[in-house]
Amino acid sequence: MKIFTIFILLSAIVGGLSSAYAQSKHPVPSTRYMSDALLITNGQQEWLSPFKKQKTFTIPAKETTSELKTKSLIALYDSIYHWEWDTLTNGWAGNPYYKEINFVYDANNNLTSELDQNWDGTAWVNNWQYTSTYDANNNLTNYLVQNWDSTAWVNNWQYTSTYDANNNLTSTLRQNWSDTAWVNYWQSTYTYDANNNQTSTLRQNWNGTVWVNSSQYTYTYDANNNQTSALGQSWNGTAWVNSWLYTSTYDVNNNLTIRLGQNWFGAAWVNFWQYTYTYDVNNNLTSELRLKWNGTTWVNYWQSTYTYDVNNFKKCYTYKYWNSTGTAINSGDSSIYYFHTITGVNELMAQNENIIIYPNPATDIVTLNINNANNKDLEINIYDITGTLVKSEILKQNQQKINIGDLSNGVYMVSIKSKDLTENQRLIIQR
Repeated sequence: MKIFTIFILLSAIVGGLSSAYAQSKHPVPSTRYMSDALLITNGQQEWLSPFKKQKTFTIPAKETTSELKTKSLIALYDSIYHWEWDTLTNGWAGNPYYKEINFVYDANNNLTSELDQNWDGTAWVNNWQYTSTYDANNNLTNYLVQNWDSTAWVNNWQYTSTYDANNNLTSTLRQNWSDTAWVNYWQSTYTYDANNNQTSTLRQNWNGTVWVNSSQYTYTYDANNNQTSALGQSWNGTAWVNSWLYTSTYDVNNNLTIRLGQNWFGAAWVNFWQYTYTYDVNNNLTSELRLKWNGTTWVNYWQSTYTYDVNNFKKCYTYKYWNSTGTAINSGDSSIYYFHTITGVNELMAQNENIIIYPNPATDIVTLNINNANNKDLEINIYDITGTLVKSEILKQNQQKINIGDLSNGVYMVSIKSKDLTENQRLIIQR
């Protein structure tokens, strides 16, 4: 049985709508990986909680610590449910297998606590609990993770951090719980220049008595605060040894145009990969080409292209991969984006005033209210997430109750059609 997962996010949005269309013009090409709550990007470490880590998709290469915290659009999550897809029965499991609930925020919309639970087949069972503490400047100072031992919450691990007067992260301490006390695991310290650009990161591990060097990263910037190089080094017991080097160049508009990745072999830098970027007159990214080094020359690896409309909204995205020698294209795909101009929040709300579905999420009965009295004999079709029609009815009046007790938990699309009305709305069935 193959398992896929769907995430259902129930949230409120706080802040301006305009930032939803913000597009990064500084792509981050390097591979990302997660270690606990530590996000590594081009050797730069950022302390993110598992919750924030889960919601982080792209971070502009130039963005500072303080800028990461200043977002116009804030998602205040109420709950997150995870369902599994069974390819044998070609349907969603009857109940979510995992959920994240009890999100609590402070007055500044900082997430202070979260509870995760697993479904054991008959009931929800506590799994993990996360608690966050912030300073007066909304900097995360402590992140505590606890697991459930069937009777009580038990400490598991925690992060503690400090910041300078400019709210730059200066240190992160990771500790694990050992029965009765916290035990050091690793720590990172960070330095910055006068423009609050991060200039170094030092990672050390605890050997039981003292801190031992592990790795370090150093960064340089141009006069416009664009990062021009990132150097990664490892500790061999007595000295720092080069590991990798990223160098970046920019155009007159501070757009990243080339990023070169090299690895250290013995006594010299050896090419590994290279990205090149192009932009239109509005500084929108129009192409991204990745090349790999075959030992003697650069060969194509993959390329993506982008087009935009007059409002600088992305219209089309295409990508293609080459074969191992870079001489033929193996695969590719494209996506086309459609936009509808919204003049304000009232118009956005008005689009759905013709039909109201409640309760949503629902359990066994759902009520449909049609606010357009001229529409009679509406056809109501309910589709599951695969597009399969699972229920069809004719609505004879402006309000009608529909029995959905025979449908499994999951996400459905409700389609209402008549000669002068077509509406689609999402319905969540949750028991």
